[in-house]
Amino acid sequence: MGISQREAELVLEAKRAYWSKVLSEEAIDINFWRGFDIYDITLTSGDWTMSDTLWSSLILSVLYDIPVSDIVPWQLSWEVKPPTEEEFLSGILVRVEPINIAAEFPELQDVSALIRRLLEPEVAEGVDGTRLRKGRYGVSRYDESYYDPPAVRQFLRSTVLAFTKKRYSVVEARHRVATAASVLNISEDVAGSIFNRLSMMTAIKSETSAWDYAWWDRSEWSAETVRYVTWDLTEREVECETLFDPLYSTIWDEAVWDQAYWVPAVSPFTFDPELVGPVFDRYRDMVIEQWRRRTVYAPLVAANYQRVEERTRLTSPRTETYALPMSQVSRLRSLVRGVVARLEPGAPPAKICLYERAVLELYGSLYGVHRWGDEMQRAMSRDGVREWWLRKWMGEGLSGRVLIALWNTCIDAIDAMGSAKLRDRLNFVRTRVRLR
Repeated sequence: MGISQREAELVLEAKRAYWSKVLSEEAIDINFWRGFDIYDITLTSGDWTMSDTLWSSLILSVLYDIPVSDIVPWQLSWEVKPPTEEEFLSGILVRVEPINIAAEFPELQDVSALIRRLLEPEVAEGVDGTRLRKGRYGVSRYDESYYDPPAVRQFLRSTVLAFTKKRYSVVEARHRVATAASVLNISEDVAGSIFNRLSMMTAIKSETSAWDYAWWDRSEWSAETVRYVTWDLTEREVECETLFDPLYSTIWDEAVWDQAYWVPAVSPFTFDPELVGPVFDRYRDMVIEQWRRRTVYAPLVAANYQRVEERTRLTSPRTETYALPMSQVSRLRSLVRGVVARLEPGAPPAKICLYERAVLELYGSLYGVHRWGDEMQRAMSRDGVREWWLRKWMGEGLSGRVLIALWNTCIDAIDAMGSAKLRDRLNFVRTRVRLR
């Protein structure tokens, strides 16, 4: 059996598995009821992760003058609605429409307005009056603002949060942030300060119980201190009485001097008596509530845009949406194995898998869909992407010689595959519009 035939059979088997486990009527029923079985644990896990990410976004918003509505995790909200009878018969099981959270809360588009909404007046005045602004040529003072090229902006509004809040180890997250900062010419002091605050935000969920931020059955009751891993990959314990401490307070030897504030020991966040919590919880609760609703309808969303006959027989064009990237992944793996066999013969299987992962991650970061965190790479020049990719994977212990050969061998193929994937995606979007 030739390589092409084996690859074709693997793609065909993947299409069958995708249809039987996601797209078929039986799969929809099983996944729908399975969703109820794990509903409670899913909600708990989602709230645990999303609350941390959404609160952490305030660090980047206030310290780098980025409206919360521009920070990517706040843009990942969708509303699920039932279809009309005509839409249902044409294959639309549910309608999914994006939510503009700034339409509900206009202050999220203005950093100054948000600060004055979230913080007590005496604290808000000091924070807003002294914080850095995004520089505007011919308008801003050089020593009171900062300038961010597109890739740096994407790093601050998306990628650094993805690196530190997704399921990476602390060591890997630090390596990714350090590599990106080096390639983008971001000061190591600035990168370290961001990392330390985000690391502390992650730690306080389980390490301590701040007066305005804790989980009753998961956060540890402590003497108002928190242990977290710093930029130097050492563990440090500092005071943490309120949520303001990890977000903006002064941390000796770590905080950037003009990006830290002194505050009273009591929480400076404006209290909402209706919520019995900080005003910010109103914004967070809207995002999390929409996510909770979407989890119920996830099996219908995954199997959307299929008529009855396509859900009962293996004739669904949706399988092609999955088959194309599968065939492309198979082709890239074949290219990787050829290069590694030539330049590093006898490499153990685990290392070959790492080389494959490096190339597949490059492909996904440039042309994947629904991938939060890849905005930085897509805003870089091609030389910048190459430098970022090489440094990152050389830092993981892979050979620079092999990686350079893989780049030269695979990048043209990746671009061609990305164009084919984009055409396929456009065809799928046209189908959705036509059905509506």
